[in-house]
Amino acid sequence: MLKKGVKLFFYFGVLIFYYICALQTTQLTIYFIKFKIMTKLSIFVLAFVLMVSACKKDEEATNFLNQTAETKTALLEEFTGVKCGYCPDGAVIAAEMIAEHPGKAISIGIHGVAYNTPYGSDPDLTTAWADALVSYAQNTGWPGGMVNRRDHDNDGKISMGRGSWKSVANIIVAESAPVNIGIRSKYESGVATITVELYYTGDGGGANLLNVAITENGIKTQQSGAAENPYTHAHTLRDLVTGQWGTSVTETTSGSLKTFKFSYTLKAGQVAANCEVVAFVTKGDHSEVLNADATHLVGGEVN
Repeated sequence: MLKKGVKLFFYFGVLIFYYICALQTTQLTIYFIKFKIMTKLSIFVLAFVLMVSACKKDEEATNFLNQTAETKTALLEEFTGVKCGYCPDGAVIAAEMIAEHPGKAISIGIHGVAYNTPYGSDPDLTTAWADALVSYAQNTGWPGGMVNRRDHDNDGKISMGRGSWKSVANIIVAESAPVNIGIRSKYESGVATITVELYYTGDGGGANLLNVAITENGIKTQQSGAAENPYTHAHTLRDLVTGQWGTSVTETTSGSLKTFKFSYTLKAGQVAANCEVVAFVTKGDHSEVLNADATHLVGGEVN
């Protein structure tokens, strides 16, 4: 009887052992199934988050530009100088042009070639880009200027005297622009990150060139012909981010959307809060300006 009892106890123990093992195996199986489900769910959630993030980045890059056809902005590239007695009058006319066409007229003050030796310890406002621009415009008098780089006087020269700037601007702003320009600029620790978008509402007529310029307001120097000295300069050209004649835009048919990104490090003496970003598109031979726009370098956006 004792032996039978021991055997029964042994068999009972074995059954209990198998039961526990089976129970644990079932629980492990359930846990494993749950783990697989949670893993798949996590992967799905992660993929969804990444997709939304990518969409947001894409939206940030491409959705700030207005895609409705617009009229042109008048761009005055003004040749000026600190030792030019008539140049303060040119600056007044440029300011009047901008005031008469809010958001549709821009001026870039280009110092170089002549009348630009600094007074004493004043900052040197000349730029290496001036020589080629003056030569291209066939400018012979200061102040002179190009308005959208057209020969409006039909005299074989693109540059014209200050007396013509405003009347030409009136013509430009009434014309349809084949391309819209959007600019977004973010600034941090001396570096501006600039995004420029182009949307063609019409045909760009073949390859174009995108130009990005940095201008600065509020620079004080002595100025010949000024009513008061020191004189405060506005829209002074500080640099051309895209070089002398810009960067190529090859897709210019109606409906084309292009995004460009640039990084610009401010030079010593430049005041970020006083700087602006000017973007303009010319024909492929750097001639006629098809459209232009501008915004603040620090946190600026225009579309």
